[in-house]
Amino acid sequence: MKNISFKKLPRDVQNTIIRLQRPDSDRFVFFSSLSPLYWLPVAGAAVWLFYLGFSTQYYLWEEWMFWIFAGVTLVAVLAGAYSIQKIIASKFAKLKSGYIFTPDECLKVSGGAIESWNYKEIDALRFHEDLKEIELWSGSHEERIKTTQKLDAMRLCDTFDQWKATAGEGVLAKYSTSEFAYSNSAKYAFMGVGAVICILLAGAISFGAKKMNANYDDRESWARTESFGTVEEYEAYKVRHPKGLYAAEADKKIGDILVKLKDAYKARAKKSADPNAVNALSAILEEAARRPDRTIFVKLNETLALDETVIDKLKENTGQKFEPLDSSVPKSRADFRKSKMFGDVKVGFSSITGNGALRFEMNDNPPEGAPVITVNLSVKTDLKEMPYMRWTSYDGNRANITHYSGAKWDFDFQMKGGSVESFYQTGYSAIPKSLNSGLYDPRDTANYRFDKVYFGSVSEGFGYFLGQVFGLAE
Repeated sequence: MKNISFKKLPRDVQNTIIRLQRPDSDRFVFFSSLSPLYWLPVAGAAVWLFYLGFSTQYYLWEEWMFWIFAGVTLVAVLAGAYSIQKIIASKFAKLKSGYIFTPDECLKVSGGAIESWNYKEIDALRFHEDLKEIELWSGSHEERIKTTQKLDAMRLCDTFDQWKATAGEGVLAKYSTSEFAYSNSAKYAFMGVGAVICILLAGAISFGAKKMNANYDDRESWARTESFGTVEEYEAYKVRHPKGLYAAEADKKIGDILVKLKDAYKARAKKSADPNAVNALSAILEEAARRPDRTIFVKLNETLALDETVIDKLKENTGQKFEPLDSSVPKSRADFRKSKMFGDVKVGFSSITGNGALRFEMNDNPPEGAPVITVNLSVKTDLKEMPYMRWTSYDGNRANITHYSGAKWDFDFQMKGGSVESFYQTGYSAIPKSLNSGLYDPRDTANYRFDKVYFGSVSEGFGYFLGQVFGLAE
C-alpha cells in the first residue's frame, strides 16, 4: 500500500480522518507519544542563549571565539527549532501521528502521510502485554505498535477476527492511486526553508552578541583608558576599537595632551638648564607633536680608535696581567652599545613626552625634515691617561680579580628639526678609572660581563649629563 498524502485527499475525506482520530465505540486510536527527550534540545538551546548573553559581558572576543560561538548557536537553534516543531505538532496539529483501527481498515498516520491496510490484507494481530506492543503482520511486513493503552489493545485483539470477517472497502480504498501519492518533496522544501530561517536567525543572534560584546568591551576599555589618561592608553583603545563609541573623544584627548607638552616641559625645566637646550627641545616637541607619526628619530654612530699597545704599557707600568682591549670595548658588541644608548636617551626624555604621546625610533636613515637626535660616539685609547680597572667577582667565598684597560669615551650630541630654533649641540666625555663590580651570582655571568657593566657606567654618566643640560635633573 502506498503512502497517501493527507493534503491531496478531498476535504470531506480529510474531515472524516480527523474525526476518526477521536476514540469511540466503533474504533480504536493509538497515538504515538512524543519522547520527553525532545525537551532536551529546547532546554539546551535556552541555556546556551543565556550563556551567550552572559559571555557578551566579558573581554573582547577573538575572531576564533566568535566563530565557535556562532557554530554552537547554529546547532542550538536548529536542534531547538526542530524539537519545538515536533512538540507543537504533537499538541496542536489537526492530524496526529499514530494508528487508527476502524471496523474495515488500519490507518497509520505519520506527519502528512497516511498508510492504509484493509483487514483482508492483515494476516494476524496480537498484543504482547509484557512488551506493551501490538504486533501486526501483512504478508512479509511486520508492524509493531507501542502503546500504554492496555485495555484498548486487549479489546482490539478480541474484536479483530470479527472485523476481519466483515471488513468492507474502507475510507481510503479508492485513493491508492498515484494521483494521491505522498511525496517527500514538500516536506524537504519545508525543512529547507526552516533550515534557512534558522541559519539566518542564528547568524542574527551571533552577530548581535558580537556587537553586544564589542560595546561592552568598548565601554570597559574606555573606562580603563580614562583612569590612566595617557596617549599610549588612548591609542591602545583606538587600536582595540577603531570605530569605537569614544574614538573621536580619544583623538581629542590625544590632541589636548600634545598641545600641552611644550608648555609643560618649559614649566618644569630646572633653572640650571642650558636655555638654548630648553628652547631647542621645546621646538622639537612642538614639531614632533604636529607630525602624523609623532616620532623623534634617533641616529647613533660609533667610531673605535683602539691601540692594543696600551696593554703592553699597562703591563710594564703595573706588573699585572691585563685582558685584551677587545674585552673592554668588544667590536662585536656595537649593537649592544647602540641599544643601550638609545634606551638611555628614550628613558631620559620620557618624562616630558607625555607617557607615549611622542615616540622615539632608532633609525639610521630618518625622514627628511623630521626631528632627529644624533649621537656620535667615539671610543679611543688615551696613552696619557691609560686608565685601568680591577674587576672583582665572587664565586661563593672565592674572589677573582681581573685587570682591564679603559678608554676615553666622547659623546657628541646633536638635536635637529625642521627649524633653526630646534638645533642644539653639546658633548660629554668620560675616562672611567674605577668600577664597582658588585656581588653577583656566577650563574648570571652573562649579564655581568665586564664590557656590559663598563659601558653601562659610561652611558649612565652620559644620561645624567643630558638630564642636567635639558633641566630634567639637578
